[in-house]
Amino acid sequence: MTEHKWTPGPWFYQEGYLNIYSLSNGDGGVTTHIAKFNYEQVDGGYDEAESNALLSSAAPDLYDALDRARQKLVSEGFFNASYDCDAALAKARGESC
Repeated sequence: MTEHKWTPGPWFYQEGYLNIYSLSNGDGGVTTHIAKFNYEQVDGGYDEAESNALLSSAAPDLYDALDRARQKLVSEGFFNASYDCDAALAKARGESC
């Protein structure tokens, strides 16, 4: 598996501002701006932009959870089920499947 190159998590959503940040050094002292969502660029307005921001802020946690689930599937012999996990994890890393 290729190492990921994105900003380490955890990421958090700044409520009301549609921003996502990461605690860069892990001690809460430095933050890195990850993304800003624009509600004027989606059909569903603010609610849709906020939902997109919340989903995006969960990306590092979702990636880690899926990777753990994939490892469990493989260890228990469910190789077919693990292929979908492999494809999603590779897509997140920008790799072709």
